[in-house]
Order: sequence, then C-alpha cells, then structure tokens
Amino acid sequence: MSGIPSHDTIARVFALDPQAFEQCFQRWVESKQFKIHALLIQNYNQCLL
Repeated sequence: MSGIPSHDTIARVFALDPQAFEQCFQRWVESKQFKIHALLIQNYNQCLL
C-alpha cells in the first residue's frame, strides 16, 4: 500500500447529497450577499465625498 487513496475511497469521501449541497450553498451565498451589498454601499458613499 502506498498510502494513496483509491478512486473508490475518494468517491465515497466526496459524495454529496445534491439537495443538501444546494441548501448549504444557497445559505452561504445569502450570507455573503448582505456583506457584499453593504460593501458596495460603503464604497459608493465614499465616492460621493
């Protein structure tokens, strides 16, 4: 054994439930959306000064 995981092992580790992944990804995007919006407003206000 060389210590390198087999294709089957890698497939099991990275197997994702598509619906669970979608829900997690959507929550992550939504959490970033507010921060990005706040930064855009902040930068826009600085440009007006």
